[in-house]
Amino acid sequence: MPEPLISVIMPTYNRAKFIGEAVTSVLNQSWKDLELIVVDNYSTDDTQQVISSFRDPRLRYYKFFNNGKIGIIAATRNYGIQQGRGRYMAFLDSDDVWSVDKLAQQMDVLEKDKRCQMVFCQFRVSDASGKLQERIMGPKNFKMNGYIYHKLIRYNFIVCSSVIVRKDILDKIGCFDERKDLTCSEDFDLWLRIARNNRVVFLPRILGAYRLHTLNTNIDNQRLQKALNVIDKHLLDGLTGEREANRAKANFYFREGWFTIDKDVRFARACFRESCSLNFYNFKILFLSLMGLMLSFTPFLYKFIRRKELDKKLSRLLLNHQSL
Repeated sequence: MPEPLISVIMPTYNRAKFIGEAVTSVLNQSWKDLELIVVDNYSTDDTQQVISSFRDPRLRYYKFFNNGKIGIIAATRNYGIQQGRGRYMAFLDSDDVWSVDKLAQQMDVLEKDKRCQMVFCQFRVSDASGKLQERIMGPKNFKMNGYIYHKLIRYNFIVCSSVIVRKDILDKIGCFDERKDLTCSEDFDLWLRIARNNRVVFLPRILGAYRLHTLNTNIDNQRLQKALNVIDKHLLDGLTGEREANRAKANFYFREGWFTIDKDVRFARACFRESCSLNFYNFKILFLSLMGLMLSFTPFLYKFIRRKELDKKLSRLLLNHQSL
């Protein structure tokens, strides 16, 4: 069998309920020159039976022990990359799905732009049943091409399941970092390392669905620290400077505070104070953080602003397109 052009890497653990739809969305792509590598972290549900029901020779199934549900997904993805034979690596989580022409549209970009090392797109959020929601994940600003490191470090607006990357760049800079403190943010780190000195292209089209369910939302309370760990790593490695690192951290603290005012007001206020102290010299983030701090004492006004989406409009003016 000839080597495929694209290797699709799909890590999984106990996603029997969703993985059949994910696999189908890959095998039904209009772009046929691919292989799908499913790396199963020894699921304890019916995942293997679901995979066995497919009879497509392009599907390759591996088991890779990664300590169950507390494993390091970077190791699972890296194992899949090692097995891949393609010149391009695409990533799809086993609870997400692709549109039928997702790969074809992105490969058109990569084949026309030889300097481009990575392409990503937008995804629409769906609920656990697969019903599509209004929320869109990915940049709202369509001019997110080129050398985007300094924008990306302020917030990870790249959906892992939307990415295709040239294998050559992974050979050059390395794959996903398997450090435990980067678990669930290893993709953010990799996108930043690729974007640091390479051209990245955003294809402003919705080409997949990101499924939200209880199993992938239970890490929300860790997302701030995970992002801070990535920024600290890049500062230590000399990929960014202290001023930019503090600016990025302030942005993450502000976001986390804003979205937790009505859930944990004391934590939200602590986030706003930290954002101010990190970035007191920047009027925009300082203004928004002080505004958030004041609104934490007037929950009815905060809810009104959220309901009318006034926060999103203000954020686009003062921060960046993806801040809220």
